[in-house]
Amino acid sequence: MESVPFVVRESRGVRRERYVIEQGVPVPPLPPSEVEGLTVLDEAGRPVPCDISVEGTDQDGMARWLLVDLPVSVEPGQERRFTLQEGARAPDTPAVDVRESDAGIHITTPLLTLEFRQPDVILLRTAKGPVLEGRLWMDIRSDARSTVGGLRPAGLHPEGFRILDRSPGRVRVLFTGAYVAVRPKATDLDPSQRYDVEAEFVVNAFSPAVRLRWRITDRMRFNCPYMWLDRYLLGFTLAEGSDSVSGDVAPGGGWFRRWATVRTPGGRLTLTAPFADWVGRGAGVEAGPERIGHGGVCPPPDGGFGGPSPDIWRKFFNGMSRTFEGSLVLDGSAADIASELQPLPLILPPEHYSRCGELPESGLKPSFGPWKDVVERAARWLLETQWKGTLWFGEWWREIDVDHGLGIEETNSGNAALAPLYHFYRTGDWRYWECARLSYLYTWDIQFCKSEDGNGPYMHTRRFLLDHQEWFHPRYQRVGGIIKPSHLFADSRAREKAIWMLRWWAERYFDVDGAPMLPDRSGRMERLTERAMAIIGDSMALAYTETGDASFLDLSRRIGDWVVNTIREEGWLPEDPGPASAPGSSIETGFVADTASKENSNSTRYILQGLLPLCRLTDDPRYRDTFVRLAKWTLYSPRFEFGTHYFGFHFALASHAYRMSGDREILRGILDIVKWVLSCESAEAPGTYPFLQRYQVPPARWICSYDNIAITAYLPVLASVLEAEGLSEAELM
Repeated sequence: MESVPFVVRESRGVRRERYVIEQGVPVPPLPPSEVEGLTVLDEAGRPVPCDISVEGTDQDGMARWLLVDLPVSVEPGQERRFTLQEGARAPDTPAVDVRESDAGIHITTPLLTLEFRQPDVILLRTAKGPVLEGRLWMDIRSDARSTVGGLRPAGLHPEGFRILDRSPGRVRVLFTGAYVAVRPKATDLDPSQRYDVEAEFVVNAFSPAVRLRWRITDRMRFNCPYMWLDRYLLGFTLAEGSDSVSGDVAPGGGWFRRWATVRTPGGRLTLTAPFADWVGRGAGVEAGPERIGHGGVCPPPDGGFGGPSPDIWRKFFNGMSRTFEGSLVLDGSAADIASELQPLPLILPPEHYSRCGELPESGLKPSFGPWKDVVERAARWLLETQWKGTLWFGEWWREIDVDHGLGIEETNSGNAALAPLYHFYRTGDWRYWECARLSYLYTWDIQFCKSEDGNGPYMHTRRFLLDHQEWFHPRYQRVGGIIKPSHLFADSRAREKAIWMLRWWAERYFDVDGAPMLPDRSGRMERLTERAMAIIGDSMALAYTETGDASFLDLSRRIGDWVVNTIREEGWLPEDPGPASAPGSSIETGFVADTASKENSNSTRYILQGLLPLCRLTDDPRYRDTFVRLAKWTLYSPRFEFGTHYFGFHFALASHAYRMSGDREILRGILDIVKWVLSCESAEAPGTYPFLQRYQVPPARWICSYDNIAITAYLPVLASVLEAEGLSEAELM
């Protein structure tokens, strides 16, 4: 395997002492058997203690993502350079000893002993004595509004522990269970009315910190599709004799914000809650002499949706989740606690992400070209206004009425996390790594409805949170923003659940020729005609590359065939589209109707996104020919009468079409659109692209976050193409 250089840059002002970074690292196709022959070298070329395992494979079973666990010591403002390459591991690398039996799982490291006794007991010990000693506990409590409905969460029913994966220096254990409710207007339990519970524990040989990720998913559905909770915590029973609680005391006292420490017979135990900075009021840690836990300790009643980010802490819709992360730190110093609260990523060269196919530059050297400042302004606006949230992490508004300071409708793209993710890959700026994580959690927790009844699981569309519109729609089933970040953040459970959703759709909602279908009000399946639905083919192709299940690729091909065949039958797409085939259309004149095709620059970007993976995965020239012609046709034909965000996604799509065809008219067309989009940037609020929404009375200026997302994620793709071709904007115009 070709060596992979990377950097650890301490840019958060924290001294790190053997702080363990766990992160996915993409690689070109690699036989899994060769992973054990990889190591990490420091600046001097010496192997350092680490653990390397397979995080993800492709359709051929080749490793495409590795999980690297690396203990790092680094001072504030300093950076350390490392290389991942073939070679022997450091001889002093410690190991994890794991023993499994019907009674439970016993884990020993040089720093601790952790025992998971079935079905719900956790025993944590150090050389000094016991730290945790008792049952895993959970407290879910509905507020008065849900109590009136008669559906009351009652208690945790554990299913038990199991090992998810293990390697020489690391083991991950999963707990699952259900927090079951009392039947409405009764006293007995109803297992179908519940919150699904799972908690992951990651133990590595390098650190006295046990990493924790836990989730709850609402399965309650009595007389309304949502519940209000005024408390939801997961916690641990402390060893007898624990006392002396201290920590980051919350305003008003009685609980803690980001961390709390208790003294136990086995030493000091700190539970961190890094999510407290993002999730809003009432989130943090609760600690006492008998137990310690974190989550929603005392969230206040919800506020409104109208401000910069909605004030929602208590409301849970059916099928929605909450994810919390933290660490159990043994005898941690102030620097150790700060390190867990302010994590750092590994920074890889952007060229490596491109070479591995994790950037849309797809092998080209990433570049911002002449648009570096434009992209940075667009990304910074999102960083400061969108990629933050209350308890529902991440991205919020799709559109904002800037004249009235009002959020209009929530985001609806399951790919939303890709913009901050790509910006982190290109720049190495940890802030965008963190924001990609939050946007990713928003997509998985809130947008992804994990329903197992009715029509099944699906991705919510815009206006669901505001208006409860359950728009069950193939065009919105985009899961790239779950699957792709899940490798970087080592979250296989989220990835598996997204693929489960796609399999549900694949088995139910497509005709034999690939046309999407949905049940009408009578439950009868109805064929859909809107070709923009083809974007779900992108998700199916992604599921194929993740699993190797050929049925996903077969469905993606059938969807592509349906698109290609209907376009050919209608006969509206010219063999050689261009300026001559679109007389009278221009960006300045606004909307140009195309009654023959019924397509516009918004619908064609969905179609093109659905066809693109087929161009890469198959040798069928029909997909490539249709992709190139439709991409070029889009540049010269359809327009919208307001807004710029329907064009920005074509920055990358047109670039791909040019790389397939070498047709410079495609570059000229997309550069014309780039110039127009960028000319719309606000002088008074740089980084935003306002437009006049004439449908509102009186008309008002709106902005759409998709402008910023498209500019951040996809304008650099065009810059890379121009640089690779040695072309300038002036030469083409």
